[in-house]
Amino acid sequence: MKVKELYENMFDEEEGNDFDISKIDDNSFGFDLDSNNSVIGHFYIFLMTIYNLIDIKADRTPIIDSKGQIMGHIRYSISFQIYDNGEELTDLLDYESLTDL
Repeated sequence: MKVKELYENMFDEEEGNDFDISKIDDNSFGFDLDSNNSVIGHFYIFLMTIYNLIDIKADRTPIIDSKGQIMGHIRYSISFQIYDNGEELTDLLDYESLTDL
């Protein structure tokens, strides 16, 4: 039941669902997560979207291994919080890119 609950939380489609794998109880899967990390491949993000201050919500990109095979997909989101002298800037539309900031 623990694993089922973790799976449902991980793939919950609700807005604002921030699943943090570091908070998983290692005993749920029967092994220590820290000692069983392995690289299955790499994923790539187009950095022009970040440079142009474009938020990315629930995008999906393939995980590619060293042989060029797709080993799965990863979903990710990127958003910005910009601070000026400790005060958060709320209107990012005034800036077109990181250079303008």
